[in-house]
Amino acid sequence: MKNKNIRCKHRHTIKEHPRCFIGNVPKKNMGFIPRVLLVDIETLPMRVFAWTLSQRWINPDNIISDSFIVAWSAKWLFGDEVFSEVLTPDEAVKQDDKRILGSLWKLLDEANVVMAHNASDFDVKRINTRLLLNGFNPPSFYRVIDTLTVIKDKFAFSSNKLDYVNSLLGIGQKTKTGIALWIACYDGNPKALKEMQDYNINDVVILEETYVRIRPWIKSHPNLSIYVDTDKEICPLCLSDKLTWSDHTYDTNLGRYRSFRCECGAIGRSRVNLLTKERRAVLAVAV
Repeated sequence: MKNKNIRCKHRHTIKEHPRCFIGNVPKKNMGFIPRVLLVDIETLPMRVFAWTLSQRWINPDNIISDSFIVAWSAKWLFGDEVFSEVLTPDEAVKQDDKRILGSLWKLLDEANVVMAHNASDFDVKRINTRLLLNGFNPPSFYRVIDTLTVIKDKFAFSSNKLDYVNSLLGIGQKTKTGIALWIACYDGNPKALKEMQDYNINDVVILEETYVRIRPWIKSHPNLSIYVDTDKEICPLCLSDKLTWSDHTYDTNLGRYRSFRCECGAIGRSRVNLLTKERRAVLAVAV
């Protein structure tokens, strides 16, 4: 493995503390570094002709102007820097988001995992749509973590909105705003565009707090340990080797494993199946 002796800002090597390296080394070294990108976008809504406020379906012919991205913010997981772009007043009036999409594409192209709240149904699809319409090819493959999907699947909050969930968890809150800000951005108001960018930056910062709190519950979490060159048993979610082994076993349809709890709160299993090949063969037939 190359760069074994490289050290993070805390002076740890990759073996000493692999979590320190998440997002701090370029993708060319991805033999041992997962790149987890947190993303949030702000879009301006469509403007349409409608006959009533209760109209349930609007013909596409009634669209005056379609939705587009006005701002985006992103940060590497546990990194210090927040990257962000917002349209200029002229770009906002022209509804031209191509420039800011170019810099977002570069970050997505470096990512191994992309995370957003409502990523699957909104952020990723909306980004893909705007990239396609602006002539971009798809970025390199990445896995997706959708914090909204996790919250819906694992919990029963009265509301799944990020701000509401965070308020109950006692962590970062969204910046308060209203529809007047979106209207002002349509008009290319410089002050409104700056306010929109600040609002957007805060969203991606508090998303990181949400993720850390719910991470132990994410059963479908990408296995980050595939990027780490180590013989140690490590947590596949946070990459820590500070594991507490349990007397309980971690059982699957075809295996029984030692179980551990990581310092991050996640439950995991050993690599070695405790069942014999003969027993697994019998179970495979039963399944």
